Amino acid sequence: MLSPEQLIQKAKHSSFYRWLLNVSLDRMIPFNKPHGFRIVSINANELVTRIPYRKSNFNHIRGLHACALATISEFTTGFLLISRLNMKQYRIIMQRLEMDYHYQ
Repeated sequence: MLSPEQLIQKAKHSSFYRWLLNVSLDRMIPFNKPHGFRIVSINANELVTRIPYRKSNFNHIRGLHACALATISEFTTGFLLISRLNMKQYRIIMQRLEMDYHYQ
């Protein structure tokens, strides 16, 4: 059984382990599963995530919903932060989230 740290390291270079990481994250964070967020690539200083353009992520005018955009932003930054820290010593609890939307 791989530790989360080992899985992240392997996912940096392997599409299979990236897929396994995405499946694992869907199970660990069930709130995000309906959105279909996916990690596309990982390196030391960057995490690229994707939000699918599908009905469950749309607002009433068929644009990406503001809450889905805020959630993927929180997911991406939180994942990158916790992947740099010792996951056994720290647990991140978001205190505040603030978003400015400039254009639909």
